[in-house]
Amino acid sequence: MITHLNSENRSRRRRTIFLGMGAALIAIAVVLVGCSSGSTTTTAAPGGTPTTGGGAAGGGATVQVNMEGMAFSPQTVTINVGDTVTWTNKDQAPHNAVAVDKSWHTSTFSTGESGSVTFTTSGTFPYICTIHPSMTGTVIVQ
Repeated sequence: MITHLNSENRSRRRRTIFLGMGAALIAIAVVLVGCSSGSTTTTAAPGGTPTTGGGAAGGGATVQVNMEGMAFSPQTVTINVGDTVTWTNKDQAPHNAVAVDKSWHTSTFSTGESGSVTFTTSGTFPYICTIHPSMTGTVIVQ
């Protein structure tokens, strides 16, 4: 009889573990879906902490940079203060754009997704894809 109870307890314990693992997987899936909105906008004050939102609400222009062939195209863009750069992933691999000085970044996005950064100060801002560090680009803000 003791063996039967131990076996029953082990069975319950296994079911509890499997249910817990299932719940954890569902929670992870919900988080991942919530994080892949397809588009992000970041207002960057280089040298400071980026804040999400804003976009080109100030009336600035938007410049498009594609991520394709494991490269940024065009590799260098020149914009004015208040303008927005939008990166669109046209590769099969996920990409992001992150300032070398870490002052701004996009989220990581999959094929067809995009992200934007609005630049609020002038300067030259080299950036990379942190997933593929050989992908480099530069934003020049006048």
